[in-house]
Amino acid sequence: MEPANEMCQQEPLPQVEVEPIVKKSQRGGNFNVYEDNLLVTAWININITLNVVQGNEQKHKKYWNRIWEYFHEHKTFTSERSPNSLMNRWSTIQLAVIKFCGYLAQVESEQPSGVTEQDKICKAKLMYHEFQSTTFHFEHCWNVLRFHPKWMAHMQSAKLRKRSVLTSSPCTPDPINQGEDEVPHETFVDLEQPIGWKAENEKQKKKERTNSDVTVILNEITEDKKKKTKRFVEAPDQEKEMLHLTQEDMHNKPETLRLEQAREEEFCNWTPDPDPINQGEEEVSHETFVDLEQPIGRKTKKDKRKRKEIIDSDVIVILHEITEDKKKKTKLFEEARDQEKEMLRLMQEDVRIKQEKVHIKREEVRIKREMLRLEQAREEERIMMLDTSGMSEMQKEYFDQRKMEILEKSK
Repeated sequence: MEPANEMCQQEPLPQVEVEPIVKKSQRGGNFNVYEDNLLVTAWININITLNVVQGNEQKHKKYWNRIWEYFHEHKTFTSERSPNSLMNRWSTIQLAVIKFCGYLAQVESEQPSGVTEQDKICKAKLMYHEFQSTTFHFEHCWNVLRFHPKWMAHMQSAKLRKRSVLTSSPCTPDPINQGEDEVPHETFVDLEQPIGWKAENEKQKKKERTNSDVTVILNEITEDKKKKTKRFVEAPDQEKEMLHLTQEDMHNKPETLRLEQAREEEFCNWTPDPDPINQGEEEVSHETFVDLEQPIGRKTKKDKRKRKEIIDSDVIVILHEITEDKKKKTKLFEEARDQEKEMLRLMQEDVRIKQEKVHIKREEVRIKREMLRLEQAREEERIMMLDTSGMSEMQKEYFDQRKMEILEKSK
């Protein structure tokens, strides 16, 4: 990012907050570096000079009236700031400096080797610019507050208060008391970790959860495809096996019918041997007399008719089995065709999803490029509108050169 690199190149120069020129209203103009430094000094000294009786019992309005008095007593420049204006400006300074301290603490916790203090500050500025979408304009205030005991105690008490609130009643916010009653809670932010960094972590976690869900869905689709492919491959083998069994059965049926017919003819041509009736036996079975009452030819004809009925029923059963086999085979063909259509549909859906992902990636790249272009344009606009009348010669020369480069590039 070119704007971020320019921030590191401008490190030795004092940071001056310059806001876009707007139509003048009843409020005062923008604060300058001298006003910011004096306001920070007033905040430091007023709290130190408070007596024990007054202490934290002073009202918010009275506290800022004292800061306003200190500000106007010690100013060496023209300024007509009101207590309310000073209070709002301090809230802006405090919020920005606390966020910058959070980014710097994060850089220092990484403990990079071979990195100087200036490199750490530069990296913290880059992180501030990335997550807050603006440059850090209060380095001059941070230099005054950085090692001051009151500011260090304020940062430490903010950390302790934040931890106690999270452990006791996390749903009830409790602003940190700095000796300033009724200070808005919004001026205190997470000192452990910058807001932007936390939001980035949450975004990364959501992205990982989404990716894992997509991976699970894709794995399920892949497994389903494998199962359907396996069934589709096994269907022809099952069909061949059924066809083979049907052909074998049809091949064996004539032989079975031929054997049945041979047994029937043998039975029809069979004549019983004469067997004289033994009248000397006392016990003659009852069945021998039953056969004598019915002629053999009639019984044979009846048995032949029964066998024919049995054969006809067997043929009907075989034909029914063949019909059922044909129905099953037709059903398998239809299922295989439906599976093939489903596989084709899933493949088309997969291609469509991949195309949508590619389109989304391209759109993200386009948006990022557009954001970089807009950021660069805002930075160039800021430089072009920068008032260099109160700067040193070196600063004037630097910003004049930057303005010439911007003008040359816009031609």
